[in-house]
Amino acid sequence: MLRIEEKRSPVSYTYQTLEARFRNCPIIPAVLMEKVSDAVPIANALLKGGISQMEILVHGDAKKQECAMSAIAAIRKHVDTQDMAVGAGTINTENKMRNAVDAGAQFLLSAECDRRLLDRWSRLYFLTPYYPGAVNLADIKEAVHFGVHGIKLYPIDQLVYPDRAIERASDMYDHHFLLSFDKTEPANMEYLVKHSKIEGIVACWLTPEWVIKERKWDVITQIAMLAMEAVKLAKEKKQIELQEKISEINQLAKIEPAMKDQTGQAESQSEEKTHQLSRIKPAVKDQASQTENHSVASFNCKKTLAVVGFFAASALAVGVSTVLKEADYSDDNFPLPPCTIM
Repeated sequence: MLRIEEKRSPVSYTYQTLEARFRNCPIIPAVLMEKVSDAVPIANALLKGGISQMEILVHGDAKKQECAMSAIAAIRKHVDTQDMAVGAGTINTENKMRNAVDAGAQFLLSAECDRRLLDRWSRLYFLTPYYPGAVNLADIKEAVHFGVHGIKLYPIDQLVYPDRAIERASDMYDHHFLLSFDKTEPANMEYLVKHSKIEGIVACWLTPEWVIKERKWDVITQIAMLAMEAVKLAKEKKQIELQEKISEINQLAKIEPAMKDQTGQAESQSEEKTHQLSRIKPAVKDQASQTENHSVASFNCKKTLAVVGFFAASALAVGVSTVLKEADYSDDNFPLPPCTIM
């Protein structure tokens, strides 16, 4: 377990106070720390650009996780946490959750809705706001059962109808919703235009890897400033200006827009649907063919019976006619039945 000897700021956050922060600044940078010494400069650079919260990613082996925990502790010690709220993600084990809280993380995020983690959080760490990942209403219901008031919808960009999923979740649950993407890029801010109930977007693009390696903290500040300008345009629903601002961020951060990836994904989904239809159509065709064959066979059977019946009736008529012609109609041979005249 990580032991923090420095005295940390006692500032803590609730879901309500975090909600207020996210409303003012709905961008949550997700930062992967390679060196503990980079933590404070990155946090200060984001603050200068107007970003007031950040998520330290707890990934990799034990050494990298220790680096992430130490980075959280360093930010809590050297950066005013009344201005900068620092959280930990992606929390996917009980050990990570315990170490993150011990390091001073002021909120926690996960990529999935794990019942074990929800149970551990509800019993031991409920004072630290927790945002488990959810991809459907069943996950949200599970999280709400354990007392969670914030949900991270992830990966929202992998859903076939993400807008419909967001609207349905927002209508059914009065909770805080953050969006997280499998492909994070500045264009994700467009969701702020379409959905008023989204309180924050998790973003990895504010702290590009090349910027951290070259220690160009002023670039992070510039990206953060552009991001906040984009947020303002999104809230004002100025779509054209927002697109222009997103292009500026892509150029500054050296980010290739994922238009090709999105197109490829759309084509892939289209091909998958076409493939599914191609598998369905033969079955429908075969079923229609079988129905048609059955109808034809039924018609042919009826036709055959009609023909046979016709010839049988004709033969019977001929036979009766012949019998009648050869018959002796004398009273002895053909007695008439008695009749009653009305």
